[in-house]
Amino acid sequence: VANTATVPTGSMVVHPDRPYPVDELHDRLDGSTKRTIAVDAAGLVSALLGDESTVNVFMTGVALQAGLLPLDPDVLERAIELNGVAVQKNLWAFRWGRAWAADPAAVQQTVAPSVADPDVPLVDRLADDLRGYQHDRYAREFLDVVASVDAAGQPALTEAVARHLHKLMAYKDEYEVARLLLADSPKKATFLLHPPILRSLGMQRKIGLRRTARLTFRLLRAMRRLRGTPFDVFGYASLRRTERAMVPEYVAAMRTVAAHVTAADVDEAVAIASLPDRVRGYEHLKAERADAYRTELAARVEAFIRR
Repeated sequence: VANTATVPTGSMVVHPDRPYPVDELHDRLDGSTKRTIAVDAAGLVSALLGDESTVNVFMTGVALQAGLLPLDPDVLERAIELNGVAVQKNLWAFRWGRAWAADPAAVQQTVAPSVADPDVPLVDRLADDLRGYQHDRYAREFLDVVASVDAAGQPALTEAVARHLHKLMAYKDEYEVARLLLADSPKKATFLLHPPILRSLGMQRKIGLRRTARLTFRLLRAMRRLRGTPFDVFGYASLRRTERAMVPEYVAAMRTVAAHVTAADVDEAVAIASLPDRVRGYEHLKAERADAYRTELAARVEAFIRR
């Protein structure tokens, strides 16, 4: 039983251009087993139960229902109860795994409503996310840039700019991490955090927040409107300044590309628009990749208009 979710390895995090060997892994499984059951367990469990913490229990349910585990389901459920950890959630994961093995289409139909509405344009979904990230004006700035690029009449370029401008504008600072944790985290949890501002002051260990976590996150979420202002205490960090600076640089570059793009060179334009995807990781890794990205962006835009 294989979970098809593509989780990057440490090597892929360090080298973001390294492709995920999906086809190779599938070939290896097919060549070494008589039967392979492939399921996006991480995606299904997240949609059904809110996070990926019970993926292994879900997979156990799939394996048992498929006849690969010669055990009585009641025995496994009793084991989950005796273990005493997130009992109800694990029971549901186990039962959903069995249900998927019995009727994958029915379970997929159950989670379908949680998928983004395909009738809502991508640009509108991204703008709505930026509205929650900061405010209406921020979302309108995004829409104005995308509209100016769209005037070039190259849909592939418009989509690439929308996706990667959103990535740059929605950088994961302290306010955004708080917003995301409030949206997706369980009610009862201990959060181990190592804020950059404390790390810069010499703190080498993570701090644990439990009872005060949600109050702290609500306060940070409410403070997001300070982002980029003189009152943004987190914004003075070197990486935060770099993240903010990359947005107008990218906007200027994409407007230049859009002004010169033709049907013959749209592929190169899209490749340039997609360069922000290389800026991954945290802290020093992101800073290093940001420097390399900014250098390459400037060089490729210059070459594009001189071609």
